[in-house]
Amino acid sequence: MDSSKTSLPEPSTNKAESEGSRLLPSLKDTVGSAYSAQRPLQPQPDPSHPVPELFIPGVSVLYLDDLPIRTYTVGGFRYNMAQPKNETKSEFSRKTVDGRQITYALEVVQQPEKARACGSGVKSTQDRRPVDPPPVVRLRVFSGNVDITSVYDATFMLYASLEVA
Repeated sequence: MDSSKTSLPEPSTNKAESEGSRLLPSLKDTVGSAYSAQRPLQPQPDPSHPVPELFIPGVSVLYLDDLPIRTYTVGGFRYNMAQPKNETKSEFSRKTVDGRQITYALEVVQQPEKARACGSGVKSTQDRRPVDPPPVVRLRVFSGNVDITSVYDATFMLYASLEVA
């Protein structure tokens, strides 16, 4: 082979010259000063995407599958809550980005039988019995049919509202 006939073009050292107008702006150029701005670590309510309160004029309580729905504000976030069909067991499934099916199973293992009196007055402030026995719930995580609860190294938080009950 003749090296003069099959010479390859020399690679350009300037990337902008070789790619021409196909170059995309850098993230720093696009975002500007917000690129290095510090953002709060705690979740903040997004005013552009609030959870709408379920409201129909003239209707005091909405029902979904014959169960009442109420909207509550918890820590600045709005949640639409409905009483579940089964109050001791609940499951929720989702698909991950890589296509796995993750199922969360929540089960009430122990329910309280008595607690302190509610209301106002002398007796309600003096009666300080604890919830007895304390409520206990168990959260199990499944990937397909395999229990992977112990694999998760995370802290789960449960918010329970007695207003719906």
